[in-house]
Amino acid sequence: MVRKQQLVALLLVVAAACAAAESVQYAQRKGWRAAAEAPAQGERVRVTVALNLQHMDLLQAFLARTADPSSPQYGQWMTREAVAELTSPAPAAVDAVVAHFAAAGVSAEPSAHRDFLAVEATVAQIASLFGANLARYVHTSGATIVRSTNGYTVPEEIAPYVACIAGLSEFPKISEERVITPTKSLLVTPDWIRDRYSVTIPTISDKTNLQAVVSFLEQYYSNSDLQEFFLLYEKNMIGDAVAQQVGKNNESMPGLEASLDVQYLMGVTVDVPTWVYYTDGLIANNNEPWLDWFQTLESQDLIPWVFSMSYQDLEPTVDRDYASRVNDEFMKYSAAGHTFVTGSGDWGVGCSLGVCNYFTPDFPSSSPYVVSLGGTTMSATATDTEIGVYFSSGGFSDYFTRPSYQDDVVAKYLASGSVPPRTYFNASGRGFPDLSTIATNFGVVMDGKAQTVGGTSAATPTFAAMLSLINQLRLNAGQPTLGWVNPFLYKAFAEGAYTDITSNQAMDKGCCNAAFKAVTAWDPMTGMGVPKFDVLAKLAMNTTFCNLA
Repeated sequence: MVRKQQLVALLLVVAAACAAAESVQYAQRKGWRAAAEAPAQGERVRVTVALNLQHMDLLQAFLARTADPSSPQYGQWMTREAVAELTSPAPAAVDAVVAHFAAAGVSAEPSAHRDFLAVEATVAQIASLFGANLARYVHTSGATIVRSTNGYTVPEEIAPYVACIAGLSEFPKISEERVITPTKSLLVTPDWIRDRYSVTIPTISDKTNLQAVVSFLEQYYSNSDLQEFFLLYEKNMIGDAVAQQVGKNNESMPGLEASLDVQYLMGVTVDVPTWVYYTDGLIANNNEPWLDWFQTLESQDLIPWVFSMSYQDLEPTVDRDYASRVNDEFMKYSAAGHTFVTGSGDWGVGCSLGVCNYFTPDFPSSSPYVVSLGGTTMSATATDTEIGVYFSSGGFSDYFTRPSYQDDVVAKYLASGSVPPRTYFNASGRGFPDLSTIATNFGVVMDGKAQTVGGTSAATPTFAAMLSLINQLRLNAGQPTLGWVNPFLYKAFAEGAYTDITSNQAMDKGCCNAAFKAVTAWDPMTGMGVPKFDVLAKLAMNTTFCNLA
């Protein structure tokens, strides 16, 4: 259910606005409270001005051809430079926005592709530029940020060129770590995953394959924990390390999310070089992390092919314009052969914002250009059987319409007799998750201690690793990477590439009186099921199925 915050009256004449869907009410429910002390007028804050892109309709049409396995153009991705040349704002537009800030005595630094501007100014200047009433907020975790209490507006002179302002209205959702008591019957390890999903490790003859973990919100990893993890669960990898750290890493403060992501992305793939990105987007510059991270990618000549991202938020608490601009970035990099994988969330249908008659979708799971992973657990009654786990999130986007690659499976689900009342969700929206993997009882090491954890953030690196291994097969054979893989994954459904999940623990329904459940074929709890790596790998290398030369 999309909420639009009413714009306040301003001294500036406003032609367009990027008002916050976020509210103080939402902020409180995500653990944020207004601090007693207001920020000083001279305190410096940093925001990102995201500019409108050009020719996104052409890029979308290009992707519809190159991501369709049956197309003669399948896999013929652009270079990142070509994508930037097609989509970056016109030079006159960038210059006009930079000049507007300069006239106010504020510096605006363009990004490498000139589609973002980094603006650093005082609280007083930001208030004057954007009509924003800035206040300090503190999270229950102790983190602090400066945010606007009344949204913001974009001055008329630059409104045609600006998509949104990041770092003024968004309240990050700091995830709660889910620790699950280990059971005697199950301990998930990299070897367990490979055995369960028929994963094989290819010989690496092509050395260009790269994969990455994306971390935000003070989630760091420890190399000593990584080595202990290898000692316990993957002894042949002892001594292996992250190939490149982009951004800072505080090994003295490892986080469960980052530890899990790094240990399993590396542990499952064994030999694929792994990078870790950390974007300091909460404490240091008060900025929302996604657009900062994309600016980092722009600045690099070489970037990984597969990104494992364990960051999820409730869609209505993310400004629609901001989400759309982030979605555009996912589209751009997908067109250059890169793949993004995320978890679907750990709050079931998400009825946690005080709205008890409508399910809450998640972002970026709702992006059509991201692979969304739900979660399973092992049945306590049926032998060797996975079932949907209670916390696995799923649903339908209120921001993004259903992509064509989902039409058949979602239509069949909606026509089944196992659907909650339609008043609870937007049946025409992008459905998620796409598929699932095991998401409980993962053995990890943090702070030198072995423990078990769970969450769809465990399924994220599990499936990202599988896609990375398929990329290795492709690259070994001189073939293109998977890139925007979603159409391939849905076409593979008809080829028996997944084990269907038809049972589940009762899905977390929060304050709502209904929830989704696992049924035959696709459903908004477990997606298309859990992967059969061997089938997916064969299909990816089948020159008939994928129309590869």
